[in-house]
Amino acid sequence: MGDIGNLDGVSGADDMPGSPETTGIPGGGAPSTNPNEVTSCATRPDPGNVLIRRLTHGEYDNTVRDLLGDTSAPGQKFPTEGNATTGFDNEAAALSVSPLLISNYSDTAKALVETLMASDKKKLVVTCDLATQGMTCAQTSINALARRAFRRPVTDSEQQRLTGVMQAAVTQGESVETGFKLALRAVLLSPKFLYRIEVDADPGSAVAHAVSPHELATRLSYFLWSTTPDEALLQAADAGTLSTPDAVGQQVTRMLADAKAHGFIEGFAGQWLGLRNLATAARDATKFPGFDVATRTSMQSETELFFKSFLDESKDVHDLLTAKYTYADARLAKLYGVTGAPASGFAKINLGSAPRMGLLTQASFLTITSKNNGTSPVKRGKWVLGQLLCSEPPPPPPGVPPLPQEAVPTGSVRQKFLQHRTGATCAGCHSQMDPIGFAFESYDAVGSFRTKDDNGFAVDATGQLPTGEKFSTALELETLVSQEPGFPGCLTQRLFEYAVGRAQNPEDQCALEGALGAAEKQGTTLPALVTALAQSTPFTQRRGEP
Repeated sequence: MGDIGNLDGVSGADDMPGSPETTGIPGGGAPSTNPNEVTSCATRPDPGNVLIRRLTHGEYDNTVRDLLGDTSAPGQKFPTEGNATTGFDNEAAALSVSPLLISNYSDTAKALVETLMASDKKKLVVTCDLATQGMTCAQTSINALARRAFRRPVTDSEQQRLTGVMQAAVTQGESVETGFKLALRAVLLSPKFLYRIEVDADPGSAVAHAVSPHELATRLSYFLWSTTPDEALLQAADAGTLSTPDAVGQQVTRMLADAKAHGFIEGFAGQWLGLRNLATAARDATKFPGFDVATRTSMQSETELFFKSFLDESKDVHDLLTAKYTYADARLAKLYGVTGAPASGFAKINLGSAPRMGLLTQASFLTITSKNNGTSPVKRGKWVLGQLLCSEPPPPPPGVPPLPQEAVPTGSVRQKFLQHRTGATCAGCHSQMDPIGFAFESYDAVGSFRTKDDNGFAVDATGQLPTGEKFSTALELETLVSQEPGFPGCLTQRLFEYAVGRAQNPEDQCALEGALGAAEKQGTTLPALVTALAQSTPFTQRRGEP
């Protein structure tokens, strides 16, 4: 096969957008706590500006799966994604491109094409006979594939360039199929495939405008499915029927009911709830025998199924913290001391009088907020404040010594933490985090219920929130957090940041309040929140950057 390095006219470096660090476009800042800095809701709304966004490695895998039928997940071998301020890997400002990643893209495109053309999945891309219909078949097939890969109609110029690649190969004595392979590789290496490109007619204007129908279809698809739009979305965009809130709402309802909505669970819940961290969670084998890959997989599946039930059954999001049911297999049922799990697979079980309810007593949360050899009240408290109430304390100052280790503990974990935070430097933040974390000391580093802590002393789970409400158990704490006015607002903010691929700006406050208000009228369900955000100004519009 010929060298793909000379295909710059379709997919080479001349077309490749720069990394976010070199584009000069701001990607958004931290939320404002100053009410005077929040744009009045009576003024013209500002949808903000989003960087050209590269596909995340997970989105790349899902996209080639749906375009080519390839389930090998090649993106898992790409370089590790950068750190995002939002905690979501689809944050545009963190999606840089390195020479190594470009090399990975090139090698992967070649491998994907060779595998496809040698398999029975070839018919997903080539719907006619290349051998007998020649260039006519090749042109029809590559144009259809490019439309799906670029997520919009292919321009005449693009069609001509792709045809030119194939014709050049044939002129040099190669077969039509060889030319088609080259063109297909060119599509997979094009920035129009690797990036989600949106166009401003006047890039220097701050005047808001609606994104194009195909850009909106792409936003919806990667928000709810973490993959490319399906034919129904593309046809709606082609017909111009995505222009109203009702039309967007109908698509959201359809898409959340589709099996591909698991991409939303993996993408949003997997990062918001830290489920991805389970893959690397390790435990001291002497203290926690049996903690293995199967255990971590069960923990992740439980929380994913639980979260999915809120999408499928339109439950109030407050119940994320208070629901008295979960999904368990035999392994988790034994860990929790409950009955009702099947011999194989998962089932919805009632937790009854077990000391469990909602997300925060599930083994996944209790594991990812612990250490190799024990629990971490600080991690658990910090997670609740940051992820559920959006009030995460700042990082510790430099030079803070670790908690002293004793060969023979002389006091409970709680007592040692209280002694450790006596200094004024530490007390401010720890007085907020630690009481919340202590509430979960009744659960060990893999989620088992217990009455004695890591030091062998009786657990004291009492405490109070920064707002003053007192609790004596983790279940009481969960109930209080679920009732905090900031909880649904924080969830809305997290969903927003995942949906638009940037941090919340002060100008977004009105849109977030409007989305939450609309959802509250429908019972504050997860689908209602998602729908309201998909209909919001920052999601359906954009502007240039002066």
